[in-house]
Amino acid sequence: MSVSMISKLLEEQFAIKSVKMGLNYGLNKVRFPTPVPVNSELRMHATIKEIEDLGFNGIKVTFSCTIEIKG
Repeated sequence: MSVSMISKLLEEQFAIKSVKMGLNYGLNKVRFPTPVPVNSELRMHATIKEIEDLGFNGIKVTFSCTIEIKG
């Protein structure tokens, strides 16, 4: 569930106004160090790790995201 929330949380943190179309390219590395209890409050820290120019096909932006459980 927490992985599925990343796209929505990124949308709330970053605004790219010139985008005509987006594609979720997938995940590079995912780790689950602890379970997420039901009704947990989560927050996400995200940074842009890399921006790759794909020429006429656009750009590829790689984010580094960490989801934290409150408490």
